[in-house]
Amino acid sequence: MIDETESIRRKLVTFIERHEIFEWRNDETGEGCFFDATEIRAWAMEHLDEVELLTVPLTEDLRELVFSKRGIEQWKVDRLIEPYLSEPALAVLLEDGTTIHIDGNHRLARWFMAGKKTHRVIRVTFEQAKPFLVDMPKGAILG
Repeated sequence: MIDETESIRRKLVTFIERHEIFEWRNDETGEGCFFDATEIRAWAMEHLDEVELLTVPLTEDLRELVFSKRGIEQWKVDRLIEPYLSEPALAVLLEDGTTIHIDGNHRLARWFMAGKKTHRVIRVTFEQAKPFLVDMPKGAILG
């Protein structure tokens, strides 16, 4: 029988080990990868002199992408509070020059709803993100 302390410890360990994984797929080729956004953000915060800190416009193209393809769940948007709401989004500059947001899509949704015109982004290069790519088993479900 598991006592209450052991149960709490197991839940805490599970919580601590949880990582945000972002799946990216190229719409044209179907190729893609899985980014461990939790580890990339931690690395970026320790290497701020090696990443880009940007303020970029909240464009209509980005709005369309966030609301149509990023699986925004309203309950997650509604529960965002400070200091998390003010954290910058996290993006990766791909080798072809495209920038993709890999963390912060619910914050982006909230910022759009609030009528903000710009947002802050920490952008790393694909080369910097490579050590944090994750191999996911076929058929794995994220969420």
